[in-house]
Amino acid sequence: MEALAREQTLRREAEGRLSATSREVEELSVSLFEQANEMVATERRARARLEERVGELEARDDDKRRRLDRLEAAMARIERVRSILDK
Repeated sequence: MEALAREQTLRREAEGRLSATSREVEELSVSLFEQANEMVATERRARARLEERVGELEARDDDKRRRLDRLEAAMARIERVRSILDK
């Protein structure tokens, strides 16, 4: 009887430790997934900001390219007029 009682006590303790460990694993899993989701959300926000910035820089680049084309065309006209006037 004494051995049976001791075995039952040990079994209850083991089940209690198993239950506590299972709860801890569950809590850690939840925490891990929350952190992973936050990391993904942060990365998406950063990527969106970068894509927006790239769009702004591309628009600026296009504007500068158009302005440069106009300046080069104006310089070409000036050179043609100079060559005509130099004759």
